[in-house]
Amino acid sequence: MLSVTPQDNFTMRYSVITLALLAASAIATPQTKHNGTVQEETRTLDEIHKAALLEGGVVTVWHGGDESNRQDALKKAFETRFPGMTLNITVDLSKYLDGNLDQQIAEKNVFVDSIILQTLHDYPRWKKQGALLNYAPAGFSKIYSPFKDADAAYSGLFVTAWGMTVNLNKTNATVQEYTDFLKPEFKDKLALTYPNDDDAILYQFHLK
Repeated sequence: MLSVTPQDNFTMRYSVITLALLAASAIATPQTKHNGTVQEETRTLDEIHKAALLEGGVVTVWHGGDESNRQDALKKAFETRFPGMTLNITVDLSKYLDGNLDQQIAEKNVFVDSIILQTLHDYPRWKKQGALLNYAPAGFSKIYSPFKDADAAYSGLFVTAWGMTVNLNKTNATVQEYTDFLKPEFKDKLALTYPNDDDAILYQFHLK
């Protein structure tokens, strides 16, 4: 999850972000650091809900994905849990959304409240640019440190694992590592997303 914070004269609504672990939301205000630690949110969801309604009740989220209706269930769950709220959610490939946000940042006209992508390398870069809001939702301290920023500029929503699957009716070749799929016997027999189109697949091969 990423939350954008106002910098200079950015014309943006910065105080509402989506936590969206399943359908939660929060009003995020710039939080004071004490001894280098951002204080966790102490308000209840109902208290946050009331504050959000006073601010207009609209949350704009960009979410990585390959189908425009992929997050319809999230929108329905969010608006059911928080009556009076509107979740404007746009779904597109992460490699397009991050570039669009870069343009908003460059033009100092950011209108996205929260952006959820699989292009994880974008978040440290945006933090370095000073484009992120430091906000620690309730329970932030319980998130394992590898999955969150120490200054609460961003955190993970979920972890996805890939597994290797082989159809033994088609081959008896042994597969133990992803690089095994590069063996000549697998030529024209692989089914996977083209790495240049799916950064997650490309990164998986890069790691191996």
